[in-house]
Amino acid sequence: MTYKILFSAACSLLLLGACSKEQLSVDKLDGSWSLTTKKVYLDDVDQQDSSLAGMSVTYRFESCDLKAVDYCNGNIHSAHGTSHSDSPMMYNFGDDGKTLVIDYDGDAATSNDRINTKVTKLTKTEFVFEYEVTIVGTQRTVFTLEKQ
Repeated sequence: MTYKILFSAACSLLLLGACSKEQLSVDKLDGSWSLTTKKVYLDDVDQQDSSLAGMSVTYRFESCDLKAVDYCNGNIHSAHGTSHSDSPMMYNFGDDGKTLVIDYDGDAATSNDRINTKVTKLTKTEFVFEYEVTIVGTQRTVFTLEKQ
């Protein structure tokens, strides 16, 4: 009996170890997330961004099997008063789950609308990611989302 328990435990650990960190991140992200804060910094100085004032933004991440597809599907829903919009997107993870790639037009064949973001926190209830662009100085945008 003890051998059966140990064998079952060893098989479970083997199956868990077989999942990539990217797949574990996809599985954890599955569902709807509310954007709670968006902070913009220019050369590390807070720019007091007010672009979300009166707006509700929800990211919907669909789980997928990264062994079968390159990108998972998702959606960004924005609401401001009576105005609503839905934007399809695709996403995946790289660098052992430390990088989130978002493709905003939902077409993996194009890359001019794709951003690579740095994942700074991903728990069951909170997701924080950021990206930088350098034009005149370095602009860093940090998004904080909460699981709905």
